[in-house]
Amino acid sequence: SFLARLDITPQPGERLVSVFCYANAALAELPACLADAPTLILATPGTATEQLAALPMPRKVRVQALPWLSQPDYDHLLRACALNFVRGEDSFVRAQWAAKPFVWQIYPQHDGVHAGKLDAFLQRHLAGADPALSQQVQAWMLAGNGLAARGRPALPMCLAGLDSWQDHALVWRDHLHSQRDLTSQLLDFVSEKR
Repeated sequence: SFLARLDITPQPGERLVSVFCYANAALAELPACLADAPTLILATPGTATEQLAALPMPRKVRVQALPWLSQPDYDHLLRACALNFVRGEDSFVRAQWAAKPFVWQIYPQHDGVHAGKLDAFLQRHLAGADPALSQQVQAWMLAGNGLAARGRPALPMCLAGLDSWQDHALVWRDHLHSQRDLTSQLLDFVSEKR
């Protein structure tokens, strides 16, 4: 009903991918990366819609521009999609709670500190993950942030292992749920330092 309310009508077998991003050169490669299966890219207003509208789409890929969404509707969107491209902090957190595969475009900082933040997250997020999945997720995250090694494509040229990535997203969300709340952790930290 959420998709119908937004006039989103996936074709049979079509996967949904949401894109919410800052200006991103890697986005030019996204349609070709998703052309392995019928895909409907749902583009949020602003940069995502503008950048994707300027790109040619492979036969199996189409784009639909979204209207501005309320926060609850954005959460529904994240849960409805097979893959989410998110940016900044808030959508990054919400993507983790949605328990769907996501590529995080971290806010770029002029001194490059964002690369260290992304690396720190990936180390925690992928600890214990299957090595092939870990390699794939890292490749997508690094390329999506313009941090891929020189000579490598901006984005991996296929989206293999999406089922494994989905399984990992559920495990990661369960791990987050198992943690004690931040207030309790901070109170314990303060007590230890006294």
